[in-house]
Amino acid sequence: MLFHKVCQTAQVIQSALSFKYYDAEQT
Repeated sequence: MLFHKVCQTAQVIQSALSFKYYDAEQT
């Protein structure tokens, strides 16, 4: 259960970082 939560959090962070990087590239 805990491991799943960590994986989910990591996925969300990775997604946010990816979006942030993409947004920075567009500017």
